[in-house]
Amino acid sequence: MVEIICKFAPSVFNPMSKKKKKKQSVSVALKLQRKLALQQGFYDGRFKEKVVKDKKKEEERRLARKKIDLKSEE
Repeated sequence: MVEIICKFAPSVFNPMSKKKKKKQSVSVALKLQRKLALQQGFYDGRFKEKVVKDKKKEEERRLARKKIDLKSEE
């Protein structure tokens, strides 16, 4: 019987590189983290910051961005 010798030893040749393995493990961890957060209701708005807009500032910003028609003022 003739044995075929491979250029690469089985322990050296790996179809998945270390970089791919790391990316895959990170993506699996992120999926699990998101799944747990969904179960806890993290994305349904309960943990959203409660911010009340300052009405004076908002009005000033709106007016500052408003286009001014110079012909109608003359």
